[in-house]
Amino acid sequence: MSNRNDLSNCCSFKIPRQRNRQTMGSIEQTTEILLCLSPVEVANLKEGINFFRNKSTGKDYILYKNKSRLRACKNMCKHQGGLFIKDIEDLAGRSV
Repeated sequence: MSNRNDLSNCCSFKIPRQRNRQTMGSIEQTTEILLCLSPVEVANLKEGINFFRNKSTGKDYILYKNKSRLRACKNMCKHQGGLFIKDIEDLAGRSV
């Protein structure tokens, strides 16, 4: 498996985070790396929806790969708080 501490050769996903500290009427915003994939891990993703667990944090993500574009989001249902799972009837891998 890849060395997760070396971020120079990975595909990282960042999310903006807002801090509570206000400076002159504006809220300070920082980014945090939530997930880092090695080139081999990216190459092994299939086209469409992929489920991925960050082994260092235990958090689950949904990755969508479309040609050279890769998108990520947290795998959590905001309505019921559970995780989305693969639909066994979805042979094309286009829905959750």
